[in-house]
Amino acid sequence: GLFHSKPPDQKVALDSSLLGSISPKHISLVKEVMKTYSAPRAFYKGAYDLHHDITGSIEFIQTLLPLGKRVELLQWSGNTLPFAKAIRLSRQAGVRNLNGGDTRFDDEFDSVSWVMPIGRSVDGEQQIYASASNENTYTNLWTDRFYGFGFLTETLKRTGSPIRLKPINVYYHMYSGERLSSLNAVRKNLDYVRSQQVVPITASRYAAIADGFYATEIEPVGDARWRIHNRRALQTLRVDQATYQAVDFSQSEGVMGQMHLQGSLYIALDPSHPAPVIALKGLAVSSQHPGSSQPYLIHSRWPVEGFLVKGDGFEFKIQGFGPGRTVWYVPAPGKYRIRAQYDVEHTRDWHVTVGNDKQLTVALDEAPSTAVSIRITREVL
Repeated sequence: GLFHSKPPDQKVALDSSLLGSISPKHISLVKEVMKTYSAPRAFYKGAYDLHHDITGSIEFIQTLLPLGKRVELLQWSGNTLPFAKAIRLSRQAGVRNLNGGDTRFDDEFDSVSWVMPIGRSVDGEQQIYASASNENTYTNLWTDRFYGFGFLTETLKRTGSPIRLKPINVYYHMYSGERLSSLNAVRKNLDYVRSQQVVPITASRYAAIADGFYATEIEPVGDARWRIHNRRALQTLRVDQATYQAVDFSQSEGVMGQMHLQGSLYIALDPSHPAPVIALKGLAVSSQHPGSSQPYLIHSRWPVEGFLVKGDGFEFKIQGFGPGRTVWYVPAPGKYRIRAQYDVEHTRDWHVTVGNDKQLTVALDEAPSTAVSIRITREVL
């Protein structure tokens, strides 16, 4: 970061030692940011009150929400470098925190050193960074190049391959709708994201996953076998350089899926299992999905939970955004019956035929905005 994180009674100043290390082509942007974020809080009439800013804001916004909804996320503004007391107060108020980082990796910021970590530690507290920058850094703080946010796709591509460094995040403000060029930039980014295999989630859920990254503990419990503790909302682990490794489901607990990508093995954990065990085994052939005597998840448009192998079939729950599909490996080809239970009174039944690739697809034409229970059974003649 280019700015010091200090309590509000101290000035926020540019770190001149860091300024000397910045590329000349970025100096004007940095100086403009300095002037903007060094402005006093002109709207304050009294002494600064951290509780008013954080707890008070949360309590007030809560009064505007529909019944059953609650504030779940605080997004840092200004220079987005909160001090520990501010982060601690947000945590004590029961909300996640998110923002800052400004990750970019494109022709203008052409180094992986501009890719920020998941977050930063501040005196025992954890700030979670947004995973990509918003339109401010692309438009010189909304003063120029209003089309610039369209270059976000460069960062998304470079942080997604040859190995995934960041999740996809399209972070913009409503004023991007002011101009045709900026609106087209947003549309370009959204069109790109829609063309990718993604799992859309809320920002508060991402912050919870990131918190889980810092809390997770991995305990060895045998040869190529580990127990996962305290992962919170983190439900995916990645094993790198694992082209010829696969999950040994017979020796694992609470593991519901796997997928190879870019030489890594992604492992999906069941959110309902408090301390899953992962066991790995060698894999002879890397050109197809690993064989298994039990079904497992390959990929899904929506978060999956409650996975249970039961009798001659299996079941799970899905909930998320948008139409899409979830793809499973099943042990045998043939005809399968799928039942979707939307609520007590509404069910849908259909059949699919699985070929020799042993991949079964469950497709929904509308978003499962509430939890949908899926039961899959193989039909034997």
